[in-house]
Formats: sequence, structure tokens, C-alpha cells
Amino acid sequence: MAIQQKIKINKSGTGVTYDPAVLKVRLGDQIFWINNDDKPHWPGLLNADGTINKTFFMPNQIASGSTSTTFSPGRDNEALNYACSLHRGESGGQIIVGNPPKKSAFAGQTYPKKSAFAGQTYRGLRSSEIK
Repeated sequence: MAIQQKIKINKSGTGVTYDPAVLKVRLGDQIFWINNDDKPHWPGLLNADGTINKTFFMPNQIASGSTSTTFSPGRDNEALNYACSLHRGESGGQIIVGNPPKKSAFAGQTYPKKSAFAGQTYRGLRSSEIK
């Protein structure tokens, strides 16, 4: 049975945090974001080349104090990394669907120089690190 899973966008100092930072779901679950910040946010799929597909999860940004439309993963056994397409310096999070490979395909890679994340290294998570 599919269930609804939420990710909260919370103001933290000068930025935001995503709670939970890693969300484990099953195929067919419905995921939505709640924006508790005073700015709009638009979580998008973080591609391996550092670009962000802003419409992968939802068609529009989430206004301050609002909730996004729902997203339902279409494939099992994958890790979906996301970041805010409006605020490139913000850290994002990860959605784990089913039982993906033990390490993300991005683990240990450095973001490209043209990316807002240039010089940072993506830390892939093993399934044992997911709560």
C-alpha cells in the first residue's frame, strides 16, 4: 500500500535544512515537500553533471508556508539526489526508492566546476547508513 511521505524545508541560520535529509520510500509512495521557510523553494533532481532538473518532482516552486504537489517515484531501486533550483548554494537531500545499490553512482565524485557545488564532494550513502 502506498503511503504519503513528507520532507520539511526548515529555515536554519542563513539557509535551510531538509528534514529528513535522506528519505527511504517504496515504489508508488507519494512524496511532498512542506516549505516552512520565508522564501520560495523548488527542489529539483540533481544530475551527475551538476545541473538541476527543476520540474522532475513538481511543475512549480513551493511558496513560503505552502505544500508542494505530490511526486510518486516511477522506478524501483534508485537514489534520487535533489537540491533547490532557486538557491544553488543550498545543500539538498536524497530520496531512496526500494533497495538501490549500496553506493550512489555519485559517491566520491566532485561536482563540475560550472556547478554551484564546485569543489564539493558528494557523499554517497550506504543502505546501512539510512535510518
